[in-house]
Amino acid sequence: MTVCEVCGTKIVGEELQVEIDGATLVVCARCAKLGKPVKQLFSVASPSHANPGQVYRKPEQIIADDSLIVREDFPAVIRNARTSMGLTQEQLGMKVNEKSSVIAKLETGKLKPSIQLARKLENLMKIHLLEREESP
Repeated sequence: MTVCEVCGTKIVGEELQVEIDGATLVVCARCAKLGKPVKQLFSVASPSHANPGQVYRKPEQIIADDSLIVREDFPAVIRNARTSMGLTQEQLGMKVNEKSSVIAKLETGKLKPSIQLARKLENLMKIHLLEREESP
């Protein structure tokens, strides 16, 4: 039986993974409210319970596509798409699970979006923020 990494109680029922202050933790349903849910791209098998031949990888071991970069005109693209959708910065932030201050910084170019955030924005707003880095 697993123990909640926040409150220390035994987890009865579903174990949830949330991000709290940048750390991914396994928590009970009550403590899950304290963080953001972590979306796993694949099921993670415990090494002690893995089937023979099954590969065990932690979510952090997902290989990022290093050839993708965020296009230089991302601030204008994000701002134009948001205004054409009739959304405020607060509303867009809620839809992509970010603070409105993050959206404001993106739109002014003070913050460059991560690949993950850029993908969220692309999917929601039907825009293109990522492009392949040209080789020399």
